Amino acid sequence: MEKNIKNIFKEIDKILNINNLTDCLDYLDGVEPASADERLIYNELQKILEKLEEIKSTIDYLDCPIKYQGKLYLNNNGRYVINDCELKCGSIVEILITSHGIKRWVLSNIEADKNGNYYLKAIPSLNLHGATARKR
Repeated sequence: MEKNIKNIFKEIDKILNINNLTDCLDYLDGVEPASADERLIYNELQKILEKLEEIKSTIDYLDCPIKYQGKLYLNNNGRYVINDCELKCGSIVEILITSHGIKRWVLSNIEADKNGNYYLKAIPSLNLHGATARKR
């Protein structure tokens, strides 16, 4: 399956060639839609290009090797750590969860509430202390 996934990544990468995406964004730069119809098309194209950039970014992330993996714990600075890697607001992390007896990794960001308590953006109610996590 890993070989198939790598092949899919390569094919999507060809389609989403970042230079082509950048060119497309450049084409929209400075364009002033003249009518409501053009404005609709312009806005929808911007949304599409943003989603394509997000897809490209996710594929690039998933193609990176795992650098850190272990149990999350709070260090002396009050931040969560995987091994020696300190996580802060905005840090991308994968957390292993079990749902209905099936284990899966959840990709999300670490965030902090107004009291400075850290949480996983995808599952805010999840207790992070002791959770199995990894970072690429």
